[in-house]
Order: sequence, then structure tokens, then C-alpha cells
Amino acid sequence: MIKPAPNIPGPLGRRPRRWRAFWIRRIAPLSALLSEILPRLFDVLLAGGLLVILAPLLALRAVISITQTGRVLERTSAVGRFRQPIERLAFASSHIGKSWPLLVNILRGDLAFAGPRLLTPVEAERVPVEDAVRFSVRPGVISPHALRRRVGIAYEAEGASDREFVYGETLKGNAGLVARSAVGSLLGGKAPQATSPLIEFFRHSHRERHDAGGRGLDCGSCPRQ
Repeated sequence: MIKPAPNIPGPLGRRPRRWRAFWIRRIAPLSALLSEILPRLFDVLLAGGLLVILAPLLALRAVISITQTGRVLERTSAVGRFRQPIERLAFASSHIGKSWPLLVNILRGDLAFAGPRLLTPVEAERVPVEDAVRFSVRPGVISPHALRRRVGIAYEAEGASDREFVYGETLKGNAGLVARSAVGSLLGGKAPQATSPLIEFFRHSHRERHDAGGRGLDCGSCPRQ
């Protein structure tokens, strides 16, 4: 076996650091586990804290619902993580706080605070194969695409936004989405805004490119004489 010369600079002159590969193999599963546990822990703590704080208002809201409709909650069929059927909870009467029972959905593990938009069974059947990765995470009360629509910067399709979220989900990113959604609700309401057109600095007509080619400039798309 030929040993690497110690005077050669760079990795060729060093022995492979087996301890580094050993720790990488040990840490990788732990990192994957933490990436699953930490966002879920954030959801449970935040939802539980909000339920405790809002308990008096939730009780009052339940009384209003049962007085007006004869029932406290309404349940809507939806599709959750791994395409499992879930029930979206909401107060029966249409007043402020109708969606507060979604906190119970989060505690039960049906939803997360941040994630792809919750779909009905009919909508879930229409999801294309390339966007099916959205079902590998819990649906969110706050959707990245919906948040972008609210502020008028939804330039990508919803499927592209969902894929970006799934592949790049972090605890910090989820907390940021929740914070931006809260600020957006206070400042701009929940109505989506029209997306501003992209500014194209180098858009020219074919005639302009042809004139440029006639002045000695390169016009790659123009037909050659």
C-alpha cells in the first residue's frame, strides 16, 4: 500500500480523517430527527399557549355558536399529511374567531402553523405528481403562497411555493412565516393583493434587435441575410 507523502499540500498529503466520517454518520440521523421534532414542538407550545390565553374568549365564542346554530363546531373534510383524511374544525356561527378551533387541529397533529394550504379531497385529487411532495408535511394554517398573495408578490405557482417550503423547511423559517402573517393581518388585512408585474429591463422587439444587428451588434435571434 502506497502511503501519501506528508509534504504534498492539500488533501492528497493527509490521511483520511475517519473520525469525521464516523461522526457524520452518527449526526445525520440525529439532525433529521431534530428537523422533525423542533417544528412540531414549536407548534405544540404556541398552540397550547394560545389556547390557554384565549380560553375565556373560546368559551364565550362557543356559547354564541350554540345559541345561534344549536351546535358549537362545524367539521369539514380535508386531506392531511400522507393524504390521510382529517376534519377541519371551526365554530359554527360566522363571527370573529371562527377559525380559532384550528388550534385544536394543531395540537392533535392534523395541522401545523406553517405549511402548504389545506386541501379538500377534490383538490387533493387534482394535485399533479410533481407537486405530490406537499403531502410529506402537515398542511399549514399559514401557507407561504397565500402569504405572498396577500402582499402581492406571488410570482410563482402554488405548487412551486409548496415544493420550496418542503425542501427548505426550518424552525426559523416557520417562525418567520407566523410572524409575517401576524404583521400582515394587522396592517393589510387578509384580502389578497394583485401581483405587480415583473420589470423587464432588456425587453426589445424583433425590429429593435434587427436594427441593432444592422449597426454591427450581435442579434442572435435575427435571420441572417
